[in-house]
Amino acid sequence: MATSSGLVPIETISVGDRVLTSDGRSETVVDESWRVVELEMPSPAGVREPIQIRLLRPPSWLADNGVARGRTVWLAFEEISLAGDARVTRIGPAPRIADVPGRVVLSTLNQTANDVVRLRFGGEEEVVEATSSHRFYSVDRSDWVRADNLEAGEYVRTASGTVAISRVDVLPDAQRVFNLEVEAEHEYFVSELRVLGHNACGEGAAGGAKRGPKTDPTAPHNATIRAEADALEAGGNTIVAGGGRAKERLIPTPGGHKAGRRPDILYETPDGTLRGRNVGRTRADGTPVTRETQALDDLNGPGGVPTDFIPYDR
Repeated sequence: MATSSGLVPIETISVGDRVLTSDGRSETVVDESWRVVELEMPSPAGVREPIQIRLLRPPSWLADNGVARGRTVWLAFEEISLAGDARVTRIGPAPRIADVPGRVVLSTLNQTANDVVRLRFGGEEEVVEATSSHRFYSVDRSDWVRADNLEAGEYVRTASGTVAISRVDVLPDAQRVFNLEVEAEHEYFVSELRVLGHNACGEGAAGGAKRGPKTDPTAPHNATIRAEADALEAGGNTIVAGGGRAKERLIPTPGGHKAGRRPDILYETPDGTLRGRNVGRTRADGTPVTRETQALDDLNGPGGVPTDFIPYDR
């Protein structure tokens, strides 16, 4: 875990500590009126030990949720697909917030999980283990992607640039894992490579919604999308969504691998037909990688729009 004083083990991080984020800022709304709330939540089926949760929250959150020792509070951490009733075991004062660079940690979670993914990077010496739903920022997709959906060869964001994933393994046994919620940016850097990960964003957190860091429009994936959009417009088509010009549009794909897909480019042909175009990675034989194939299947299926595929890595 990257802090202003260097890398520290994630299990040593407490609420009120600061960790480095991609925006490099340190503003905080936390003050002495906030409280530390400790809770226990039953673990998912198959795991005996309860999840240990510590929250740093404003007095308004405690009042709105009727927080008191011994009472039960509903908690939801969307980013790691965790939600349920948690019992309050302790309420204490806010810690002193150090005047050092970094955003303030608002939550810590300590649990045993049976869905841990091991990611290897570069020459495979560097390893990060995370729950399957933990997200990392994929440069290839310009989006936060679940650990279990990442693929070998895919590039993810780091503090200094990017790094390629060399291998993805699902671990067979339950593992002890730790997660954080960070104020404002809801992200942090992990491992010697400082890989950018997204935190367990919980209810009542201070700061904005999930978003990606500023991406490079000249990166191969984004540059190819823009070039394709330019070519489509030159051919008399109209860009409706995406294409580096506007937000991508969600297309319902009922019965598909996912309930909806966002084509990289959604455009209208001169005769008024709506079509899509996706830009992505390919295998050594030139065929799209699995996630691209599934997206094409969904978009070209019932309820979708006719969508073709353009590789950016050839």
